[in-house]
Amino acid sequence: MESHLRLGNVPAYISHPIATAMMRDMDAEEGAMDVDDEVMENGLVQEMLLRDGSKGTQSSTRTKAAGNLVQHMEGFTDEERKVARSGPTGEANRLRYPEAIISRNLKVRARNAETRKAYANTDNKRVAGEIVAQLRGR
Repeated sequence: MESHLRLGNVPAYISHPIATAMMRDMDAEEGAMDVDDEVMENGLVQEMLLRDGSKGTQSSTRTKAAGNLVQHMEGFTDEERKVARSGPTGEANRLRYPEAIISRNLKVRARNAETRKAYANTDNKRVAGEIVAQLRGR
């Protein structure tokens, strides 16, 4: 299966966990296919980069998630923006607003989860289209 996914130009970091999970017992614990680890810096969870290399979750992804009643999709507060600053200013703000670190991390984790869902949906559609195209070409 992994080689078939690779024919469709699916990156190895996506195809390998899929193939491994498919070979596992169906009773395996849920979430075994998760391959993304969160990146922490200065006690803050880092927001995933978008595929074009820009930073931040797309507003359309956040709006859709908020419409589906996903928690923690609201914008960052002033204190949450302050704790994300770099250098001595950021360090001082992280000491001054420890509760903002916690709330920002919750929001970033929620945003990262929604970004991963959006990526998975897009990837699944693309791969399905490529498989259909390959099957029609036979």
